[in-house]
Order: sequence, then structure tokens, then C-alpha cells
Amino acid sequence: MFLMKNWELFYTDAKGAKEEDDLVDQVSIDTVNKRYVLDEGVSDMLTDGYDEENEPIYSKYVSREVFAMLVDALKRNGYHRNT
Repeated sequence: MFLMKNWELFYTDAKGAKEEDDLVDQVSIDTVNKRYVLDEGVSDMLTDGYDEENEPIYSKYVSREVFAMLVDALKRNGYHRNT
């Protein structure tokens, strides 16, 4: 995990995942530098916690439809995807 200060995070249930899988798709958005990170099928443990500087990490749960709209809007508005 890299430093996420000033990023906004959103997540939804992973595509095709069963409830007991505890997997999510998460998008992390850096509005200052117009970039984002899309993590698919990752553990829900990454949605909240603390970063390397012990700062809290909060992710907002959204529906699959809203999640898809967010990712689409990022692409249309010129945000670059970090891998």
C-alpha cells in the first residue's frame, strides 16, 4: 500500500464474489493530480485501516451501479489510471 493522504476511496462488492468471499472492488481517487487506482477482487480489509504514517484510511461503500459511474466519470474527465 502506498501513502493515500488526500485521496478519496470508494468500494463495492467484487463482481461475481460470494458474500463469504469478503472481496471488493475499490477505486482510490487523487483529485489533486487527476489520477486513480482501481483494485479489483481485493480483500475488504483494505477498505479501512491505517497508512504507513498511522493516518486513518476510510473508504465509502457504494452500489455497483454508482461504482461503475465513478470509474466511467474518471475516464471521461481525463484522470490517469495508476497501476
